Amino acid sequence: GCISSDCLTDTTSDITAGSSGLAASYMTPTKPGIKMQETNGTGYDMTIVQAGPDFLRSNSSNGYPRSICLNTVDKVAAMQYLNYMFTSKEWTDLFCWGIEGVHYQVMEDGHYTYADGVNADTSGYVTSVTWTAPAQFKAGVWEGDALDLWERTKTFNDNAIASKANGFLFDVTPVANQYTAVTNVYNEYKYGLEYGVSAPDTAIPEMNEKMMAAGLQDIIDEKQRQLDDWLAANKS
Repeated sequence: GCISSDCLTDTTSDITAGSSGLAASYMTPTKPGIKMQETNGTGYDMTIVQAGPDFLRSNSSNGYPRSICLNTVDKVAAMQYLNYMFTSKEWTDLFCWGIEGVHYQVMEDGHYTYADGVNADTSGYVTSVTWTAPAQFKAGVWEGDALDLWERTKTFNDNAIASKANGFLFDVTPVANQYTAVTNVYNEYKYGLEYGVSAPDTAIPEMNEKMMAAGLQDIIDEKQRQLDDWLAANKS
């Protein structure tokens, strides 16, 4: 019973499974404050076990961009709102923690905590996606984390091992057909391999062969070309 019998088809998110008591553990990127982030998200006192050194992925800087759509009716108003999101502590606290006095309150020492009479189960506001706030460093610090959380997070970001391609974003347009075909092959094998249902000795070579036949080398060559151009343009 340790591995779900529906693991190949179950699309329940980690946070949902954890908060429902259906998951004993799950994987998540680590950072300062990750324990309280996952604890608040699941409602359980989570323990974090870090399996390697601190590092930044090549897409860490552009994983969640904000943009104004081409067909936006009022681009000025949209830009004004984006500016508000990126500069306002009021917006950030509202997004991260909800309404003061209803979902959260500020303690005498400056920490944030649940408002009187509510807890993780009854507050009605889920706080598991605070990391998506564009100006999270402006948010109040939740009880259980050190008040210098944002200073420690900046130190973490500055000192983590960074890929030489950090900030590079691959444009798949020139190989869109191959990318779709390879992704379909990858998804066919992904969960079976990750969950131990498929035998790696046979499934991985079979998957690799199918991906190459679907155009993987074209993708590798195009990505290398784009990366070389990006590196040449961004040498410091």
